[in-house]
This record gives sequence, C-alpha cells and structure tokens, in this order.
Amino acid sequence: VAGLIAGAPRADGKPVGIAPAASLIDVRVYDSLRPQQEGELPPAADRVAGGLEWLASQPGLAHIVAVPVRVGPDDRIKAAVERLWQQGTVVVAASGDRPTDDQPDAEAFATYDGDEDAAASSFPAGYDKTVAVSATAPDGVDVTATVLANSATDVAAPTVGAVSYALNGGTCVIDTVSTAWATAEVAGVLALIKSAHPRDTAAQLVTRLVRTASGRDDVRGRFLGAGVVQPAEAVTRPLRPAKDGSVEQTVPEPVDVRAEAPPRARDVLAGTRSAAVWWGLAGGGALLLALLLRPVLTRRR
Repeated sequence: VAGLIAGAPRADGKPVGIAPAASLIDVRVYDSLRPQQEGELPPAADRVAGGLEWLASQPGLAHIVAVPVRVGPDDRIKAAVERLWQQGTVVVAASGDRPTDDQPDAEAFATYDGDEDAAASSFPAGYDKTVAVSATAPDGVDVTATVLANSATDVAAPTVGAVSYALNGGTCVIDTVSTAWATAEVAGVLALIKSAHPRDTAAQLVTRLVRTASGRDDVRGRFLGAGVVQPAEAVTRPLRPAKDGSVEQTVPEPVDVRAEAPPRARDVLAGTRSAAVWWGLAGGGALLLALLLRPVLTRRR
C-alpha cells in the first residue's frame, strides 16, 4: 500500500507511486510487527479505531488517511473519522473484498446475487465522512468474484498491473483485483489533489475526486460508485466547490409561455399609399366633373 501511494521511481526512472513526493506515516493496526504464516489475527475494529484516534489527536499531521482493511461497525471509528474530517483530513477506505472460505463472514457473502450490499458491514468505508473505494477488473474478468457489492462505494480504481515495492525492496506488479490496492491508489490521487489545492477543505477535495470520475455522482453503482477515478481531471479540472463541497450548477428554469401570433410587420408605405389613394380619388372626381360639365358648356356656346 505504501509503495502504491508514494513509492520512489525505479532506477530507470519509471514511476511506481502515484504521489512519490508525499510523506508517509505508518500507523500500526495489525497484531504483530512482522507477517506470520500462522496465528496472525485479522484486523479488528478496536485496533483500527485506536490508529484513527491517534491521528485525530494530532491535527494537521496527516491530510489523507488510507485504511485498506474492512472491519465491523464501531462507534469509536465513526467518532474518529468525524474528528479527522472536521480537521480537514480525508479517510479513504476499502469497500470490501469478497471473503475467502476460511474467513468468518465468507458464507454471508458467498456469491453476488444482485441484491448484495456490504455497506452495513464494511467500515470505515460505510461511514458518510469517508471515501469508500472499490476495484475494477480487467476485461473478461468477473469483478463480482473478488469484490463485494457496496452501496456506500464512492469511486473505483483498477489494480491489476499497478507497480509497488515488495518487502525485499524490489518492485513487484500487482496481479490481483483488490479494494485494498485500489484504496492506496485513490489515496495517492487525493494526495496529488491536496498538493494542487492546498487550501481545500476535506469536502472540497472529495468533490474534486468524485465529480471528475468517469460516471455520474448522482447515479452511483454498488461496484463503481460515481465511476473510475480520473487523476489528471481531478487535479486540473477548474471546479470551484464551496467549502462544504457543493458545486453551483446552472439549471434552466421552466417557463410556461403560450404561443402567440407574431406581430404584424410595419407597413412603411402605408402613408404614401393612403395619400396616393386620396389623390387618385380627388383626381378621378375632378375628371368626372369635367366630363359632366363639358356638354353644358358646349350648348352655351
């Protein structure tokens, strides 16, 4: 996860991390310092809550918090997420990978049947003040086999083919679809947005991320949310969100106007024509009078 977020470029200059200039803070939430083959406990809500509370106790220490795990609901986690949000820190969390056969909730999420929704059991992603991240699969791969449907999903990111660093210091290529890896990638994108817009509130940062995704913010899906993140768009699009994250939009107002006949065109020759008619009548009348008087005048002679 750390390598995906801020891994340094390789020796040949090729990139690794999405935000390589970002500074990382490692907060322990697992039960042991070193990975173990057996006996290692999965992440627990109380340990995740403790890590978030430690960050919230030091305002300004972290701008973006990546939580690439899924635990159950916990009031301490919810309160810590709220505190971090008020401090301007965005918590990015995994929407949830499909459990394997040896996990406790594997039976509850055995298959995707169209009605599945992990929003009530995937936290911190399920809380309002977090960015819930799902993962996309390559063409021809069924994403429902590895990712849980979650109505709380905000955005998604592809993970297969991403490059990170292994424990031995060498680079490695991600070959799995996982919301944990997607969470790291989106955290890196948010770090770039924060770098480009350092004065933004948490709500403004999230708006830039979500409003520039490939889908629609007002029509979200359980696997993609508002769509796949678009890093360049998120950093450069000239959005002007308010402090609360809202974006003013121009909406045409409906106007009920009945159709009316067009006004009659102005007749610029009306006066001339009227005068000509009257002169014609006068001239015609004079000619008629002359014709009537001619026989009388002739007899007088």
